[in-house]
Amino acid sequence: MIDSKPVTIDAATGRAEPLKRQATWKRVVIALLAVFYILSPLDLLPEALLGPLGWLDDLGVLAWAARQVFFKRD
Repeated sequence: MIDSKPVTIDAATGRAEPLKRQATWKRVVIALLAVFYILSPLDLLPEALLGPLGWLDDLGVLAWAARQVFFKRD
């Protein structure tokens, strides 16, 4: 019988690792906090004063959260 569990292949080592389907609680919290910050009217760089430059802090939070949620290994 063939084992049909989904795996991911590490490009550097060529090893197959089981695919993690469940998000850890840390990833869920990071994603929720990032969404809350981006949607919040309170910012480090307010859009009302700086215009498009005020989006830089939102982009930074979004990039950091995406890295933590999608690309970090536990």
